[in-house]
Amino acid sequence: SHVSDPALLTAAVRAMETDRPNGWVRDPFAASLAGGRGLAIAQALPGLEMVCFVVGMRSRIIDDVVLTAISKYGISTVLSVGAGLDTRPWRLALPADLRWLEVDLQPVLDYKTAVLASEKPRCRVEHLAVDVSDPRRRHALFQEIPVATALMITEGLLMYLPAATVEAI
Repeated sequence: SHVSDPALLTAAVRAMETDRPNGWVRDPFAASLAGGRGLAIAQALPGLEMVCFVVGMRSRIIDDVVLTAISKYGISTVLSVGAGLDTRPWRLALPADLRWLEVDLQPVLDYKTAVLASEKPRCRVEHLAVDVSDPRRRHALFQEIPVATALMITEGLLMYLPAATVEAI
């Protein structure tokens, strides 16, 4: 389909964690992004409890890292490479002037934009359709980022890329 199954699964797991009283993450947009397909994938997964724990904990840790980096180190740009169905710009308490760049394939960005069309992000969100496996596109992307004040997130992406691409990133 136009949105990868791992992205739908991850959104479904964030939705499940949100529904738990002691869940690791609170994501009011996750269920809508996961849709029926994402929830079906999650329900069919062996070891779902462990996946919920891992994705929930990972989400919580990255949430905390992002918020700390912004407040403590003056981060002005977040580059989310392989952004998938991440909703941090919509759900975290972020400065309105923060620049958040979501990088992914166009169909994923289009899907997310459509689902979240009626929601307002808490910072300035820009979508960039870039296949980071393409060295020229990746280089052009990185030239646009002010390195000294940027934080790059590659949550859940690197394991899908060849080693040379991971090293280049």
